[in-house]
Amino acid sequence: MSNWGNIAEPMVLAVPAIAAALLAVLPGYRLTSKINVLASLLTFLAGLTLIFHRPPTSTFLLVDDLNVFLIVPNTFVGFTASEPYQRGQQRCI
Repeated sequence: MSNWGNIAEPMVLAVPAIAAALLAVLPGYRLTSKINVLASLLTFLAGLTLIFHRPPTSTFLLVDDLNVFLIVPNTFVGFTASEPYQRGQQRCI
């Protein structure tokens, strides 16, 4: 096992949580929309990393083929839905 799996696992879990906390407290639409797109991209890239580098199984977490199959499409949809939506909303402002 390489260290990429150990890095990707917390990123898939922590990046959306940190981004949600930031988006809740920061004012302004332009900055928060960029943070949203960046967080979605980072989560998608971390999900892709899980395809090739699996973290070791622990007592509380198991990343198997089914989990990766569910994580990658969901993070892809989250990224592809957030970016065009944010770009379209910025034109309206």
